[in-house]
Amino acid sequence: MVLVDTSVWIEASRRDGRQEVKYALQGLLEAYEATLCGPVEMEFLGGAKPTERERLQAWCNVLPYQRSDQKIWRKAALNFSQLRSKGIAAPWNDVLIASIAIEANCRIYSCDRHFEMMAPILRLFLYRPGYMGGYNPDWNRNIFSRTTLTWKLTTKHPTTRPKLQCCRMITTLSPQTFTVSEWRLIWGRPTPQLTEFCASC
Repeated sequence: MVLVDTSVWIEASRRDGRQEVKYALQGLLEAYEATLCGPVEMEFLGGAKPTERERLQAWCNVLPYQRSDQKIWRKAALNFSQLRSKGIAAPWNDVLIASIAIEANCRIYSCDRHFEMMAPILRLFLYRPGYMGGYNPDWNRNIFSRTTLTWKLTTKHPTTRPKLQCCRMITTLSPQTFTVSEWRLIWGRPTPQLTEFCASC
């Protein structure tokens, strides 16, 4: 299942919203893979126009619902503290949504960059739409449990400062590049000294 964030619902409901987001949401709905949670429903319906609220609520009524009990709230508090210790200032409601997705074993589809910042720290899985917005079942969910990510130290030009580049990350299909300081901030450990590649390459 894919937990659809408020930012996607808002973008898809706008007349001038991005078409790729609309197609991706449609693909999730047609595949019966979209799911909802309380914080998302509150944000989405709370900001809707009164004339549209009843129609939008009808959509919410037919989607699978991920509940949030005391266990989820306490887990969210721990996640919020962990993110702050790494220098990530994510809104509490986004941390709660991420915690719900983790506990429910779901991916998250969002237009909000806060989730991309949280993903490597909380081991949160992000959804990437397939071709033409179709449902994408591939999410590399075992990348953390099967392998330990190792990295290579690369530079494009001799005058540029070194950057760390991963061969593969769960948050995107293309390589991610971080500066040395960003590596320490996100992963909380020293940079690798040798040229290594992750086992998924």
